[in-house]
Amino acid sequence: MTIFQRRHRKLYLILAYLLLLSASQLFRHLHSETIEIPDAISVFSAKAVRSDQRFSAISVRMAYLDTGGAEQATEKPPVLLLHGSPGSLEDFQKLVQLLACDHRVIAPSLPGFGNSRRHIPDYSTRAHADYCLQLLDFLKMPRVHVVAFSMGGGVALDLYDRDPGRVASMTMVGSIGVQELELLGNYELNHIIHGIQLAMVWALENLIPHFGLFDNDVFNVAYAHNFYDTDQRSFRNILLRFKPPVLIIHSHDDSLVPFAAGKEHHRLLPQSEMIALDNGNHFILWTKPSQIARDLDTFFNEVESGAALTRDQATPERIAAAMRPFSQIPIEPARGLSLFILLALIVTGTFITEDLTCIAAGLLIAHGRLPLTAGFLACFLGIYLGDQLLYLAGRVLGRSAVHRAPWKWVVNEQDLRLAASWFERRGMMVILLSRFVPGTRLPTYLLAGAVRARYWLFALYFFVAVTLWTPLILGLTLMVGERAAPLWSRVEHNTFWVLILTFATVLIFLRLIVPSFTHRGRRVLVGHWRRLIRWEFWPPWTFYPPVVLRILGWSLRKGGFARVTAVNPGIHLGGFVGESKWEIYQGLSASDDYLAVTTLLPRRFTIAQALDRAGRFLAEKRLDYPLILKPDRGQRGEHVYKLYSEDELEHCLWQFRRPDDEHQGAVKNLLLQEY
Repeated sequence: MTIFQRRHRKLYLILAYLLLLSASQLFRHLHSETIEIPDAISVFSAKAVRSDQRFSAISVRMAYLDTGGAEQATEKPPVLLLHGSPGSLEDFQKLVQLLACDHRVIAPSLPGFGNSRRHIPDYSTRAHADYCLQLLDFLKMPRVHVVAFSMGGGVALDLYDRDPGRVASMTMVGSIGVQELELLGNYELNHIIHGIQLAMVWALENLIPHFGLFDNDVFNVAYAHNFYDTDQRSFRNILLRFKPPVLIIHSHDDSLVPFAAGKEHHRLLPQSEMIALDNGNHFILWTKPSQIARDLDTFFNEVESGAALTRDQATPERIAAAMRPFSQIPIEPARGLSLFILLALIVTGTFITEDLTCIAAGLLIAHGRLPLTAGFLACFLGIYLGDQLLYLAGRVLGRSAVHRAPWKWVVNEQDLRLAASWFERRGMMVILLSRFVPGTRLPTYLLAGAVRARYWLFALYFFVAVTLWTPLILGLTLMVGERAAPLWSRVEHNTFWVLILTFATVLIFLRLIVPSFTHRGRRVLVGHWRRLIRWEFWPPWTFYPPVVLRILGWSLRKGGFARVTAVNPGIHLGGFVGESKWEIYQGLSASDDYLAVTTLLPRRFTIAQALDRAGRFLAEKRLDYPLILKPDRGQRGEHVYKLYSEDELEHCLWQFRRPDDEHQGAVKNLLLQEY
C-alpha cells in the first residue's frame, strides 16, 4: 500500500468517525433531559446558581422525595438527606423507610445527579447548598436535621455557612471535610487530578460516538465536575465555627474517606459524638442502614430534648483540643486498601507534577498519614516510570516531530545529531543537571529519546538521578513542613507563565547551549548572529517592503515598471521574479568547474522516478549524501533542504507534491545538488 493510499484510508476513517460522532451528538441532543420522574418523586424548579449568584432566567429541575404527613412532623424539624458523588436520592431508599415512621424526610437528588437536571453552570458543594436552601424555602422549612453522606458533607458545611439558623443538627456519615485528609492533602495537586479526571470523562462522553449509552453512567461529567468545582479549603474554618450538635459515623475500614478524617472532624467539633464502626467500609449506608437509623433516631431525640451538646456547651478540654494546629495532631497512618489507593495516587500524581507530588507525600509522611518507606517508594517509582515514559515518547515521536510545527521551529535534524554526540559524552551530567534545574527535565528526557541515546545507559542515569532527588525533596519537605506548599501553590497558580518559561528554556537549551559545546556549533551561532544583524538575511516580511518601495521609486524615475527586467538580459525577466535556476545553470555550462554538480527532477516525474534519477545521479557523478534539494524556482533560500539519506529525500519529495497530483505523487521542478 502506497503512502498516498494510506493517507486516503486515514481520511476515510476520520470522515466516518466525524459522521458517527455528529449523529451521536444529534441523538443525545434530541433525547437530552428526557428523564422520567417516578410518581413518588416531586419536582421543584430552582434558579440556576454559580458560586453565590442566582440566575432567574435559567431554571433547574430538582427532584426530591418528601415523606411528609407524619403527625410528629409538625413538631420536629424534618430530616434533610444529602447524598454523595456520584449518587442520588435513591441511595437513601432503605434509610428513608426506617426514618419515615417518626420523621418527615426530605431526600433531594442534587442538580447534576439522579432525576434532577444534568447540565448546570456550577456543580460545587457551595452551589448545591444554595439549591438546597431554595428547596427548603419552597417547602417552608425553617430548620432541619442534616444527614450528609460522603461528598454531601461538603454541601452540609456550605449550607451552614450560608444560613446557620437553618441547621438544627448535622450528622456526618463517612463524610468529607478538611482538605488536608482528602486524597493527597493538597488542594492544587488534588485539583489537577480532578481536572484530568474531568477531561477524561468529558472526552469519553463527547469524543466517542455512544448515542447516549454513557449518559446514564454514574461516573459522568456531573460527578467529575462536582469534585473539580468544589474547594474544600474553607471547610476547616466552617467546622471551627459550627455550633449545633453533631454526630459523626465513620468506619475504620473506609478506603475513600479515611478514618483519620472522621477523627479530625470529631476534634474540630468539640460538641460532637463519634460512632466508630469496626467492621464496615465507605458504603455503610447500604450495608448497615438499620444501625445508622437507630443511631440517628437516638441522636435526633437528644437534640430535640436539649440533651445533645452545642459548641458553647462543650468541655474546655475539647475546645482547647479543637484549637490546636493540624500540624501538631498525630494522625493514624493509612492501611490496607486506603494505603494502596493513596500510594497509587502518588505514583499517578508524579506523572502530572513530580515536585508538588513529592511535597504532598512529604507532608503526608510528616503528619503520620503515610509510612516513610511506602511514601519514598511510591515517589521513586512514579518519577522513574515518568522519566522512562518521557524518554520513550521522545524515541517514538522525536524524529517525526522535528518535521512538524511547533517543533521544527525549535529543533532540526542537525540539532539532534549534535545533541546525540553530546549525550554520548556527557549524558550522566546532563541528566543530573536537568533533575535539579527547573524547566529542563521535560525537554532533556524527550531529546534523549529523540536522538536515540542508549536506553539501558540512560535508564541507569535516570535511576541514579531519581535516587538522589527523591530523598532530597522529601527530606526538605519534612524539615520545612507546610511552609513548602505555598511556594509550589504559586507555581501552580501561574501555570501559563510556567509553560512560557519552559518553552523558552527548551529554545535556549536546544538553540544555544547544545551547539555551544562544539567548535562547529559555536561557528553556526556566530553565523546566526551575523544573519540577524545583516539586513539581506532578514525574513521576507521585513526584507521585501523597503525593496518594493525602492523598485517603485526607480521605476518611476526610469519611465516604466518593466525596465527592471533588462538588468540581466540573459535571464528570464532579468531575474526579477520566477526565473529558473536550471536554465541559468545551462547558460553557464561553459563554466562547469565553478558550479555545483546539479541534476533536474522534472515536475512530470513521479516520486519513484525522482528517486531513481537521484540514484543514477549519485552513481554517475560519484557523489554521496549529504545533498542539497531545492525548488527550481524559489527565492532567498526558501525550501532548501540538506539531506543525509534517501529516506529524507523521499520525505521531502512528498512535501513538494502538488495538491492536484494523481496517486503516483508527481513533484514540482526540483534541483538535486552536491553539497
